[in-house]
Amino acid sequence: MADALEVPRKVGTITSVEQSDRRKDLRIGVNLDGEIEEPNAHAKVNGRVTDLGLGGCYVDVMTVFPVGTPVLARISREGQLFQVEAEVKYSKQGLGMGLAFSKLTQEQQLLLMGWAVELSGGTFGEVKAATVGTRLASGGEVEPGVLHKLIKILTHKGILSHSESDQVLRELKKLTQKD
Repeated sequence: MADALEVPRKVGTITSVEQSDRRKDLRIGVNLDGEIEEPNAHAKVNGRVTDLGLGGCYVDVMTVFPVGTPVLARISREGQLFQVEAEVKYSKQGLGMGLAFSKLTQEQQLLLMGWAVELSGGTFGEVKAATVGTRLASGGEVEPGVLHKLIKILTHKGILSHSESDQVLRELKKLTQKD
């Protein structure tokens, strides 16, 4: 069944996850401002977020925190601030850090999925397919309520037409009925 869920490695700038990859969420290539803070010591580093997904991000920074360090990540885009607790999963001095986000709220998931649609230049259907396929292939879960809300927001903003919205909602319903 995993073969049926495979998503192409690249869809525009959307990057899905190969089975050998430890990530369970799609990633997109971005160029955003990031600030990573180690709350206990109040140490902060600023860098460029170059890879972003629902599960985490990669930040290009010269000074890094050790693997396992709990941090607070702040990512900004066009006046919007995304702030989340995370853990350093990869750390290479002079290069950067890979962060895994702690449990995201529905609002945070919606914001990230909206950014993925806008920044990738892809359609919501491509982002949704990559997210759902990646999560299912890795044994993760997809929250239908989050996707449903995002579809409604994107339709209201005119990013999705009503017919596209209806089609995506039908596909979502099929996916959730298989569970």
